[in-house]
Amino acid sequence: MIILEQLLILIGFGLLGHLVSLLVPLPGLILSMMFLFLALKFKWLKPERVGLLSNQLMAISGMLFIPMIVGILEYWEQVQSVIIPFLLVVTLGTLAPLMITGFVLEWMIKRQDAREVREIKLGK
Repeated sequence: MIILEQLLILIGFGLLGHLVSLLVPLPGLILSMMFLFLALKFKWLKPERVGLLSNQLMAISGMLFIPMIVGILEYWEQVQSVIIPFLLVVTLGTLAPLMITGFVLEWMIKRQDAREVREIKLGK
């Protein structure tokens, strides 16, 4: 029953992102992840409410790439002519968000640390 509740919460964020994407020119999946992040960041949603399902989805995430790989193999003759640009795009498309996420996380941690140091100096 816990998994069903967590699934409904994640589906709710997905639906929210989709509905908002009808009003703004951003993909619904991006908006959904942003809303989920904000809900967790501002403690509107506790991590325990979605943690179990999230961990299970992460454990099987590799299997989610199987249909894409099968599709590439099925159309290999057409893909073969553009494999180098394809690999370049996939590599950059993976590394760029990873690096940007790392920089943003590092910036957020430094900002949080600076705030804590300021609070200590002010005696709060």
